[in-house]
Amino acid sequence: MRCDVGGSRLRLCLIGGLALGASCSGDTQPKDVTPTDTAPADATPIPTGPDALDPPGPATKLEFAVSDVEVATADKAAGLQGKLVADPATTTLYYAYLKYDGPLAIPGKSCDIAVFGGGPAPSSSYSLRVAHSVAGGAWAVERVPLEAVPAANNVAAIGARFGLDATLDAQGNLVIVFAGGGPGLATCASSDLVLARRTAVAGQSDGAWSFTVPVTSSAACCDAVDCGGDPFCRNGTDVGAWAAVDRRSDGTLGIAYTDYHNFWDNDGQSKQGLELVEGTSVTGIDPWSGSGAFATLRYVGATPIVAYTRYGGGGLIVRRRTGTSGHVTDWQEKDLYPGAAVGERPSLAVAKDGSLGLAAYVMRGTHGEALDDLLYCTSADGGVTWKVPCEKVDSLGTVGQNPSLAFDSRSWPVIAYYYCGTAGDCTAASDGLRLAWRDGDKKAWKRFNVHFDNSTKSGLYAGLVLDASDTPTLTFHDVTRGAAMVARGTLSGGTP
Repeated sequence: MRCDVGGSRLRLCLIGGLALGASCSGDTQPKDVTPTDTAPADATPIPTGPDALDPPGPATKLEFAVSDVEVATADKAAGLQGKLVADPATTTLYYAYLKYDGPLAIPGKSCDIAVFGGGPAPSSSYSLRVAHSVAGGAWAVERVPLEAVPAANNVAAIGARFGLDATLDAQGNLVIVFAGGGPGLATCASSDLVLARRTAVAGQSDGAWSFTVPVTSSAACCDAVDCGGDPFCRNGTDVGAWAAVDRRSDGTLGIAYTDYHNFWDNDGQSKQGLELVEGTSVTGIDPWSGSGAFATLRYVGATPIVAYTRYGGGGLIVRRRTGTSGHVTDWQEKDLYPGAAVGERPSLAVAKDGSLGLAAYVMRGTHGEALDDLLYCTSADGGVTWKVPCEKVDSLGTVGQNPSLAFDSRSWPVIAYYYCGTAGDCTAASDGLRLAWRDGDKKAWKRFNVHFDNSTKSGLYAGLVLDASDTPTLTFHDVTRGAAMVARGTLSGGTP
C-alpha cells in the first residue's frame, strides 16, 4: 500500500476506508472549533528568518541548523513515519524511521491469499532504519536486521506503513514497536506485533539487536466479557498496526496496538480493536469496537492513558485505566471532539508538573466541515478530566499534520508539525516545518517557520525532543529528495 504524491496535492491512501494521507482542502469552509483566549488569531503573522525566532523568555533568539540524516530518492524514500527519542543520560538522539525499498518480493516463498483470488497480497517493502547522534555529533545510520525477527514465516521487511513508535527501556536501551513478522490477510508481511531492542556494543557504531513478538494473532485477546460474547472476536491474523509504546513506573513496557482480526472481511472492517500488552499480559482497551487508529500511549506512574480515533466515525478519544479487573470496564473514556476526522498521528506527552498534553491534527469537524487545524488539549489531573474545547494552536491554511509534542522544563508545551499551505495545495513553495511554543507567562502560542525550502516538499513526520536546557531538535521528511532530515536548535540571549 503506497501513499503517492502526485500533482500539487498529497493524495489520500485508504486502508479500510481510513485516510492515511493528508487532507489538503482549502481554508474557506466554516470552522466549528471555538478558540480559547490563548489561541492565536488566524491573521497572526508567522515570523521568518533566524533572527525573528523569538522563543518564550528569557532566551531571546532561537536559530536552527538544518542538515541531512539520510538522503535516498523520491521513489525510494527515507524518513517515513519517523520517531525521535532522546537519552538524557548519554546525550544520544535516536531517530527511527522507515525507508521504502519498492514492491515486496519474497524469493522462494508464496504469499497467496484467498481473498485476493489466490494471488499475492498487495504489499510494499520497507526497511527499518535507526540513526543515532551523540552530543550533537554526526549521524550514523544502521539497518535494523528484520531477518532476525522470530515470527512464523517471517519476512525480512515491513509490508505496510502501519506506523512505528519508540522509547527507552529501564536499562536505557532503545526499543521500537511496529507491525512486522510474517504474512497475514492484509499484507505479505506485518501481521505480527514486533518489539526490537538495541543494545550498545563497545567500540562499534552499530548496536546489537534482539527481537520479541509479543502478539501474533487475535487469539491473545480478549475474553468473552470484553468480546460481548462474539466468538469471532478471537479470530484473526493481523495485529500490531499503530503500535504505541511507553514505560510505566516499575519499568515494564506497555504496548497499545490495533487488532485488525481478518482485516478484509466484514468483521475486520468494522470490529477492529485497541488492545494492550504489558509484559506477558494482553488485555483489551477498546476491543471489537472499530477503534484504535493512530494510537498514542503514555503512563502517569502505573496508569496507562491512550489517545486514538475510530476507524469509522471519527472522534478524538482519550481512555484512562481506572481499575484492575483486566476488563474494558476498567477504562474511563472521554471523547474530546466527537465525530471529528483526526489525522495521523496524535501526540500525547506528560509534563514535569504531571499535567498531560495532547496535540492532534483535525481535518474535519463534527458535521464534516473542513478544518485542517492543529489543536492542543490538556489535563491538569493526570487524564481524569480534560479542558474542552481544546486550544487552536494554528489554523490558517492546512496546518498541524504529523504533530510531535514535548514539554520544556517549565511544563510549557512545544509542538513540531507540518504546514501544507494556505491554498491547501501542499506545493514545494508553500509547505514546510513549523514549531509552536506556548508562552506560559503570556498565555499565548508563538509559532515559527523552522524549515521552508521553495524547491522541496518537506516537513512531514515531524519529531521533537528538548534537551536539559530546553533547546529543541526536530526531525522530518523531505518528499522531493526522499530524505530524512534534522533541524538542530540553538538558544541564545538567556537561559530558559
